[in-house]
Amino acid sequence: MSMSRLLTTSATVVKIDKSERKLTLRDANGKETEVKAGSEVANFDQIRQGDQVNVQYQESVVISIRKPGEPAPPTGTREQMERGPAGQKPEGAMVKQTTMSAQVVSVNPDKHSVLVRTSDGTTKTFDVKNPDLQQRLSNLKPGDQVDVTYTEAMAVSVRPSAKSK
Repeated sequence: MSMSRLLTTSATVVKIDKSERKLTLRDANGKETEVKAGSEVANFDQIRQGDQVNVQYQESVVISIRKPGEPAPPTGTREQMERGPAGQKPEGAMVKQTTMSAQVVSVNPDKHSVLVRTSDGTTKTFDVKNPDLQQRLSNLKPGDQVDVTYTEAMAVSVRPSAKSK
């Protein structure tokens, strides 16, 4: 079973504090937000008032029940980051993917929750909020091995305002 969601937003740069590396951004509803650009944001000096900051964020989770005797997938976290070329407007993307395996300890369909134990012995209760996944809880039984892969990706780009093109 899997699920994902994609969020997108854009905002206009209305103020720049270069010494503090801070931007004030205004969204389409007029709400202003101040953000600090860390040292990993290359090409910060290329940002101008009126530029558009575009952000796409996607997250997904894939959960599979492993049959007895099947090997577990490799677990851990992988990260990848890319940046735009020097001298251009800032842009970049990052992907982070975490895979874990766990054993189902108990399932509570009435409370829509699952208690699992990870390979290091840690137990964690997950509240299942998605109605489609809640209906599938009856497929889980104590002792089942589950593999979970959680992926999040974000892409950010800064584009010149229409006036400065």
